[in-house]
Amino acid sequence: MKTPRLVLDEPADADLDALYEICSDPQSWTHFPSLRHNDIGTTQRMVQNWTAQWRRDGLSTWIVREHGSDMISGYGGCSIRQNAFWNLGYRH
Repeated sequence: MKTPRLVLDEPADADLDALYEICSDPQSWTHFPSLRHNDIGTTQRMVQNWTAQWRRDGLSTWIVREHGSDMISGYGGCSIRQNAFWNLGYRH
């Protein structure tokens, strides 16, 4: 998916290191510090869950890049929680 400024992609294994950098940054979790990733395995499981949600629900979290850049600016999207409600989440 593309917007005038951004490219939104489903996550891929190649995104793992950049996502870990975002998810392990304390500033990304000032509102909920206990969710900060302390190892890349946590990030890998998160990406696997997103991939499964895309397959199951047809919607999950996108990787966000600016047009013309391979660098990940952040991520955001929706996911079904507890089979009861949609949750919107994002980090940058």
